[in-house]
Amino acid sequence: MNQEELQALHFRKLKKELSYVSAFSDFYRYKFAEAGVGPGSVETLADLSRLPFTEKDEIRASLESHPPLGWHLCVPRDEVIQVQASSGTTGKPCYFAYTENDLAMVCELTARCFFAAGFRPGDLVLHAFAMARGFVGGLPMAQSMAYMGLSVLPIGAESGVERLLQVIADQKPAGVIGAPSFIGYMGEQAETVLGRPAHELGIRKILVGSGPGGGQPQTRARLERIWGAQIREMYGMSDLANSFYAEGPVPDGMHFLGQGHIHAELIDPLSAEVLPQEKGVEGELVYTALDREAMPLIRFRSRDHVRILGNGPLNARTGVRIRVMGRTDDMLICRGINVYPSALQDIVTHLKPMTTGLFKIIVDFPGHSTDRPLRIRVERGTSGTSDDVIAERVSASVRRLVGIRVAVELVPAGTFASPSSTKPMLIERVPPPF
Repeated sequence: MNQEELQALHFRKLKKELSYVSAFSDFYRYKFAEAGVGPGSVETLADLSRLPFTEKDEIRASLESHPPLGWHLCVPRDEVIQVQASSGTTGKPCYFAYTENDLAMVCELTARCFFAAGFRPGDLVLHAFAMARGFVGGLPMAQSMAYMGLSVLPIGAESGVERLLQVIADQKPAGVIGAPSFIGYMGEQAETVLGRPAHELGIRKILVGSGPGGGQPQTRARLERIWGAQIREMYGMSDLANSFYAEGPVPDGMHFLGQGHIHAELIDPLSAEVLPQEKGVEGELVYTALDREAMPLIRFRSRDHVRILGNGPLNARTGVRIRVMGRTDDMLICRGINVYPSALQDIVTHLKPMTTGLFKIIVDFPGHSTDRPLRIRVERGTSGTSDDVIAERVSASVRRLVGIRVAVELVPAGTFASPSSTKPMLIERVPPPF
């Protein structure tokens, strides 16, 4: 569709979805009444900005106050065919209910991402995200792969690196999916486990997500060197769908692939003003479900800070292209410079084997802003380089690439948990020193 047709489709579906939540969601009936708005407040697609945001904390409160599936559930319990859970990295997990139509939508959008990234029906693909604990990257990802006709090896990250590598050696899949840090760790262990490097295993395509790194040039180059494979990145949100952005053959940003099912806005995270989705503009993504049945979300704040890399045709696609810079709620301000943990992760990873690639930012100040050097703890690697040299290399690289000063503390390898399928927690808050 051209943009005019697509916008018209989104407006029609938005009006229908607003009427739906007003009729069946106690959560949104109350929320809209409190804000003095309703479906009639939206007469154009731009009028969506008149409606209040939905925050993650509100969804958590809804689940807590109206268990098991919350005040925002819109369908009878017997219409829910599947329930998934978040990783619970910020506390108690959130739960996501699917109707049959919801699951079909999730599979459709995720399949679009696989196709954009170069996967084709019949490809044998190893699933190396977590399959246990109900994560949306587990069973729904495998269901989406089967939906598009991929041949799935649903082994899962919790099976361990040795088993995953043995499966690759035995079954010879064409592709792998997983978290970038875990995929890198698995590749590094190939020679120890199998007696040969990962680039000799025949993997041609790797699709990564659920964590920072896949879109960072140094991390991508490292993964491609380890595996000898094409690395592409995808992105989504548990609350909406597994994935609805992905890179194509020319990896200049992830294309928006949620057309017809999800409407995306870009806002200034401080003023909440809606921003144009034009090249070079940065902001926070806000999502509205257009045909979700069980748990539709209206103007859901993702807290993901992105840069628009383009909105013209590329890879035979017209969806706006983004790069995720970090999370607005993780962003730190050091002497007026915005710092995202993912930027520091890329630097520390690039300094392997002087480091293991693992680190933590130690936040010992209130809020998100400090005028002091940022404290970071970095694991020593296997190179035998002295602590002074490692600390200086880390400090100089951060100063050159990010523009801030850091106080580096070296800790032994093994201090932090090895990379896994879940998003790494890169910030540790501690009491201030005074």
